[in-house]
Amino acid sequence: MSGPGESDQPGSTLLTGGAVVTVNDQGTVHDPGWVLVNGPVIADVGAGEPPHSARRNAETVIDTSGSVVMPGMVNGHTHLFQTLFRGLADENLSWIGLGTASGQSPERSTPKQRALRPPSV
Repeated sequence: MSGPGESDQPGSTLLTGGAVVTVNDQGTVHDPGWVLVNGPVIADVGAGEPPHSARRNAETVIDTSGSVVMPGMVNGHTHLFQTLFRGLADENLSWIGLGTASGQSPERSTPKQRALRPPSV
């Protein structure tokens, strides 16, 4: 049995240096951080530099500096960039042509957009 940051399985991968967005209830972000993956299992996640044992035992080490790492995130849609901005523009939907939360409607550019009316919006 392995301890924190240790891998006892072949095929382990260590991701280091990126901003690790844990997507936990506390909204924890480790920047920089690291993620240890054993086969299909996320074995450990942490802040700063990974433990020496993780680096020494990992079969593959990937430097993710300058990147966002979201362990366990399954992107079932292609709007991944919006995940990073979740909640920042909830009050103003004008950027997609649907007005604002207060019901104000900007000029809609397509017939389908012009046909949208509350509660469809």
